[in-house]
Amino acid sequence: STERYCGGVKERAMEKRDNGEDLTSVETLVLAGKACVWCGKYLSGGQQKANTVYCTQKCAEEGRLRRGGRFASSNIRTAMFALEGGKCTICNIDAQTLYEQILSLQPSERLNKLLDAKWKLPGSGKAMENLLGNPKEGDFWQVDHI
Repeated sequence: STERYCGGVKERAMEKRDNGEDLTSVETLVLAGKACVWCGKYLSGGQQKANTVYCTQKCAEEGRLRRGGRFASSNIRTAMFALEGGKCTICNIDAQTLYEQILSLQPSERLNKLLDAKWKLPGSGKAMENLLGNPKEGDFWQVDHI
């Protein structure tokens, strides 16, 4: 999936149930705790006894990232921003301040500011156009290196 946030089988089943729609047999198993909440694959007896909700590590990682909750990427980013304040600990660029400065400039002035800051410019023309014409906070500071 190309969606950054989306629910797994459990979220879709709960939405259908709440809307009074009929559930598939897989959705019924998921809600009963007998199938993976992310992909719907049947959980083994041992997994069910251990109260595991995911069938594999891959489903667990995907589910935690895309379903939200404590491990959602937006929550991790928020926690890291609270620690680092938008300043990269590797290259020391204060990406948050740079973002705020870029917003205050006219689009025609933004490229020079980015070049002066030794900012790594995007490789595609469309990404460059978006960065200069409609900059977003996420374009400047990420949890991983800029």
